[in-house]
Amino acid sequence: TTIKKQESIIQLVLGLIGVVFCLVLPKLAYLPSVLFGVLAVIMIRRIKSAQFTEAEHQYFRKVNIISLICWVVFALLGFLLLRDKRIGADGQWFLLSAYLFITIHGTLMLLLTSTRR
Repeated sequence: TTIKKQESIIQLVLGLIGVVFCLVLPKLAYLPSVLFGVLAVIMIRRIKSAQFTEAEHQYFRKVNIISLICWVVFALLGFLLLRDKRIGADGQWFLLSAYLFITIHGTLMLLLTSTRR
């Protein structure tokens, strides 16, 4: 659906922007998450009115589970490998893992919207 495609693109773009901010401008890395939060509220209101097929619901569930598993892996790796480094200091490892989660989720959702017509 068009709504899910827009949401997927927003997740992918803001996730990638967040990753870049974490790596290049760590002091400003929270800005994309604030923007994502505002846009998420707007998208949730639009999604409530959309109708999805049972197959789409099943795919969304799989996307959410895969994204969650990836996030746990990213968070563990970030905690173990990055927390004592500049890019992981002061909780940046967690923020980086969250942006990677958003990026993965957006990518998987975009794959859905591009394969279903």
